[in-house]
Amino acid sequence: MACVSGSAPSDHVAAELDSSYGIFTGKADKVVVLRFNDLAARWVAEEEWHPGVQNEPQDDGGVILRIPYKHETELVMDILRHGPNVELLGPASLRQSVAEGRVVDGVAHAARPRDPIDRKHP
Repeated sequence: MACVSGSAPSDHVAAELDSSYGIFTGKADKVVVLRFNDLAARWVAEEEWHPGVQNEPQDDGGVILRIPYKHETELVMDILRHGPNVELLGPASLRQSVAEGRVVDGVAHAARPRDPIDRKHP
């Protein structure tokens, strides 16, 4: 689809770009459910996660966010940066990726603990 220089993208292109989380395109087919504690709630409520995010304030000052996504790559990194202030309630497959501290698509992997005597890898 061609776009004339200086003109706004078509509604179709804008809808495609807004349909999933982060820089990856494609229609969202999953929803992540994140529970932030009261320390993080103020900050994450002000972040622009996704146009379709559902924000559910909690009685204890926390917040639950429901965010549509297609690819987990960028989402895993964003979840990890919130550390102990976020609990990933679902889906289980994403919870596993975050628990392992990795991005399934292979973009970023947490360093694995190494045996200090392992001389093959400095």
